[in-house]
Amino acid sequence: MIDRALQKELLQKLKDCYVKGSGLTLKELETSQDAEKVQFNLKYLKGHGLIKSYSFGHMPIIRFQGMPKQQDTRKPEDAPISGEITVQGIDFLENDGGLTAILGVVTIKFHQDTLSELETMIQLDKTLPPEEKVTLLQKLRSLPEEGAKTLVQELVKAGLQKAPDGWNTAIHYLNNIPWGQTSVG
Repeated sequence: MIDRALQKELLQKLKDCYVKGSGLTLKELETSQDAEKVQFNLKYLKGHGLIKSYSFGHMPIIRFQGMPKQQDTRKPEDAPISGEITVQGIDFLENDGGLTAILGVVTIKFHQDTLSELETMIQLDKTLPPEEKVTLLQKLRSLPEEGAKTLVQELVKAGLQKAPDGWNTAIHYLNNIPWGQTSVG
């Protein structure tokens, strides 16, 4: 029952309705006019937070007091579809991820265990002379929070660019920090 093409069309049409303030009917859909399938996919989109609310096929007949009860002569394809697309739904449609991608900040938490792991790596490194290990360990242990944060940023940056060079970047960074400073610079 999941139909990605139908979901995309529903989101696009609801986005258009969002802008124009207009409505939509089942017969306006090109992908599918299967009412059960449309209902299922609307519920799915709502479950993922891409639409806030929706209503499908609910269009009461208005009658005034004293008027005889009228038979509903509407055709199934005239069933109204209403819904409100969310900003996440709009961003989902955008090729660049919209403002969600631009404003989304990734927070990396840095724990003392990570520093301990770096200490172990320095101690176990067979390519470093013992006196350089001592100096690196002293610098690493004396780094203030801001310096440790900068070191982690450099490691992440290097790791994302070239995984094998990440360790060399950490050694280079620590070697180039003057005593008492938090970062190279």
